[in-house]
Amino acid sequence: MRTAAANGSAGTLGIDLGGSTATAGSSNGGTSGTGAEDTSGCGDGVLQAAALGEKCDDGNSEPGDGCSADCKVIEQNYSCLTPGMPCESTVMCGDGSVGGTETCDDGNAAAGDGCDAACQQEMGWLCPRAGEPCAAAKCGDGIIAGIEQCEDDDAVPTSGDGCSDDCALEPGFVCETAKQKCRAALCGDGKIEGGEPCDDMNTVVGDGCSPGCEAEPTCTKPSDADGCSSSCGDGILLDGDAEECDDGNKRDGDGCSATCRVEAGYRCEKQAGVLPATISISFVFRDFIAFPSMTTTLKRHPDFQARCVGQQANGMVNAALDAAGKPVNSNSCNLLAACTVNNGYIDPVNGDHCAEHESCPAGFDQCDQLHALHPLAGNAGDPFNFWYRTTAGVNKEKVVATTLTLTNGRYSFNSGALFPFDNGGWVTSGDEVQRNNHNFGFTSEVRRWFTFDGGELLTFNGDDDVWVFINGKLAMDLGGVHQVETRTIRLNPSGTVDCKIGEPGAQTFEELANCVTPQRDLDLTLGEVYEIALFHAERHSDASNFRLALTGFVSAKSKCTPQCGDGTQTPGESCDNGTMNGDVYDGCTTQCTRGPRCGDSVRQMMYEECDDGRNLTPYSPIKGDACAPGCKLPSYCGDGKLDSLFGEKCDDGTNAGGYGGCNPSCQLGPRCGDGKVDAEVESCDDGNAVSGDGCSSSCKKEMPK
Repeated sequence: MRTAAANGSAGTLGIDLGGSTATAGSSNGGTSGTGAEDTSGCGDGVLQAAALGEKCDDGNSEPGDGCSADCKVIEQNYSCLTPGMPCESTVMCGDGSVGGTETCDDGNAAAGDGCDAACQQEMGWLCPRAGEPCAAAKCGDGIIAGIEQCEDDDAVPTSGDGCSDDCALEPGFVCETAKQKCRAALCGDGKIEGGEPCDDMNTVVGDGCSPGCEAEPTCTKPSDADGCSSSCGDGILLDGDAEECDDGNKRDGDGCSATCRVEAGYRCEKQAGVLPATISISFVFRDFIAFPSMTTTLKRHPDFQARCVGQQANGMVNAALDAAGKPVNSNSCNLLAACTVNNGYIDPVNGDHCAEHESCPAGFDQCDQLHALHPLAGNAGDPFNFWYRTTAGVNKEKVVATTLTLTNGRYSFNSGALFPFDNGGWVTSGDEVQRNNHNFGFTSEVRRWFTFDGGELLTFNGDDDVWVFINGKLAMDLGGVHQVETRTIRLNPSGTVDCKIGEPGAQTFEELANCVTPQRDLDLTLGEVYEIALFHAERHSDASNFRLALTGFVSAKSKCTPQCGDGTQTPGESCDNGTMNGDVYDGCTTQCTRGPRCGDSVRQMMYEECDDGRNLTPYSPIKGDACAPGCKLPSYCGDGKLDSLFGEKCDDGTNAGGYGGCNPSCQLGPRCGDGKVDAEVESCDDGNAVSGDGCSSSCKKEMPK
C-alpha cells in the first residue's frame, strides 16, 4: 500500500490525510478511527452550528435557494427552519409589507389598483407606503389611475374641455379613452351619456325628457293640485322624496350618484333660497307660411295675418290646457268673411293669394281664405290646433336652448327683435318670401318647472299672442294681434295669481292697473312642483318683440361638495386621511393637500434615506444611485447581505475574491463544491461540500470504506 504525500496531496489510492495522518477519533474527512462515518459538511441536511458555524443546511450547497453555498448565511427574504428541507421565501405579495423584488404591496394581490398581482407598481400610480392604497401618480400623464376619472390629450391639464385640470370628468362630456380628446355628449342620438338623465331622440317639451336631454318632472294634464312628481336627474329635490340628492344629471363621481344617492366623501345640500347664476330654457319655435312664394304649391296658414286682426282678443283660448298640454281654441274669435280668390292670383308685393282688384271686409289688412279652404281643416278641424304641434308640411320646428342670467334677482331674456327663422324655415325651402327683410309668421313654446314658494313674478313685453299657463291653468292672457304690450303676473301663497298691466319696478305692483281678469285661482300648494308653460305667436308683419323676465320660478337642486377631512379622497383632493394633521411629514393639511412625504422627490433628512419621486428600485448594483420603496436605500452588492433574489451568490461585505471567497460582483470565486478541481488546494471536487462520498467537505479524496 502506498503512502500519501505528507503535504496533503492525494495519494494514488485516494487517501485524504488532510495534512496529517488520520488517527483514532479524528474527524477531518474520510472515516474516523472508531469506524464511525464522518458526515460533516454543508449540504448534508444536518445543521452543525457549533462544529461548522452553519446557520442553515437545506440539503445542498447551492446558493440562491435561501441557504448560502457554505451554509453560514440565510439569504435575504428567506426562512430556513427545518434542516434538510428547502428554505421558504418570507416575501408574500398581499401581506402589506414590501420585500424581495416587490416594488409595492397594498395589502392585496389584485391588479388594477396600482399594485399588481405580483406586487409590482403599475404605470401611472404611486404606492409610497406599504399596506395602503396606491394613488394616481400625476394628472396629465395619460394614464387614468386612482380617483382620476379621465385623462385627455392635453399636454397640461386644462378645465373646460371635458376633463378638468385635476382629471375629473366635466358634465356634458364623454371621455372614452385616455390620451384622446373628450367629446361633448350628443343630445338626440338616443345614447344616454355624459351625465344625461335621458335622451329620447325628439324635441318635444314636456314628455319627460327635454330637447336638451334634461329630465322633466311628470305632470298630470291638464292640471294637478298635488303638483308634478319629481324624478332622479331632473334637478328638483322635494321634501319627502326618496332621493338623497338631485344635481340635475345622472353621473357618478360628482357627489350625487346616477341613482341620486350621496356619494362617499361628499356633502350634498339642497340649495333652498339660493338662486343659481343662470338658468337654461329651451324655446321651441315653429315657422308657418305667412307669405307664400309665387312658385310654391303650399297655401299659407290662414291664422297668420288674419285672425282677429286689429283688435285685442282676450279669451281666444280656454282656461285650461288639453290632455297633451296644449292650448285649446275657445272659438271666441272667428275668421271674418273671406276675400274672393280670383284664379289663384298671387300678389307679387304682398305675396298672398288675392285677386288683383278686390275689396276686403273691415278688420283685414290683407286678403285671406276661409279656414275650410285650408288643407289643415280636413285633418283636424281648426288650424289653430297646429300652432303648437310640429307637423310635416305645415310648420318647421327649431329648438333653441337659451341661457337666462340672474340680474337684480330676475332672470331676463330680451330678444330685441325676435326672428328665429330669418334666412331659414320655409324661406330656405323656397315656399315663403320674407316681408320687411324678415321671416314673420311663427310661434314660440316655452316650458319650465318650479317649486311653488309664493311671490313668483313673470313679466312679458311684446306684440301678438301670449298665454301663460301654470299648473295647466291660464294665468296670463294677452292674445290677439296687437302692438307691444306689457303684462306682469304674481303668484300668491294662497295659490291664486294676480295679473297687472305694466311691470313692477317704477311703482308698486298693487298700484298698477288691472288686467282684463285681475285674479285667477291656479289651485297651487306651497312646496309642490308645477309646470309653467308660455305660448306665443308672431302673426303680423309690423314688428316682432319678445322680452321675458322671471323672478323665482326655480327649484332647489342639490349642490354637492367634497368634504375635506372625512377620510375619503375625492377629485380635487390630493389626500384625505381623516386626521388632518397639518403640514407635517406624511400628513394631510386642512385643505386636503399633502405635506412632505415619501415620493415628493425631496429627501426629508429625518425620515428618508432617499427620494427620487418614484422609489421603485429594491436593489442596485451600485450603492446610492437609486431609491427603494419606502424611501429606503436599496440593497446593493457589498452591503454584506446576501440578496440571491437579485442574482447575488455571495456578499461578505468585502468581496475580495480568491479561492473560497466572494468576488466584487457578488459571485462566488473558485471553491470546494463547484465541481471544478482546483489543483492547488483540491484533490477532488464532486460538486458538493459533503464528506463520506469519496470527496470530503474540504475537497480531499477520502479512503475507501
